[in-house]
Amino acid sequence: MKDKIFFLIIFLLSVNFFNSQTKDETQKWIKETYEKHRRPENLKNWVEFVNGELVYSSSPRYFERIKISDINKISVKKDLLNDSLGKLSWYSIKLFCKNTDCVKREYVDGKTDKIEEISIILDLSFEEDGLSKRMEKALLHLIKLYGGNASLKKETF
Repeated sequence: MKDKIFFLIIFLLSVNFFNSQTKDETQKWIKETYEKHRRPENLKNWVEFVNGELVYSSSPRYFERIKISDINKISVKKDLLNDSLGKLSWYSIKLFCKNTDCVKREYVDGKTDKIEEISIILDLSFEEDGLSKRMEKALLHLIKLYGGNASLKKETF
């Protein structure tokens, strides 16, 4: 009887393990989702995964990088800006870490700055199909796969 229970527990644990997405599959989904929902104004921007780091280019002059295992907070939310042209809105994925030493902005001229966060901008089409919650889950899963531990950064009110 004890043997049957033991094997049942091992089986149930292994089913969850084998159904889980791999690093490559998770990174591919995040990248494809970003590319599909990139704002039309940002078609030259890109996201890559290189040697355990997420690299984001939002400008031809620089790119930003963060070690995935160092990410400790993520935020996926709709942002709104009221300006003289009216209301602008988009989705942003913000990635934070414990200190500013782990987020770097590297310029094409070789200069490097330390910044507080990476903010990846997406089009409002990202609202479709509950993608914000799926992106949160994918990022948390990827961080765990790299040995890190992150939580969601939520607004107080």
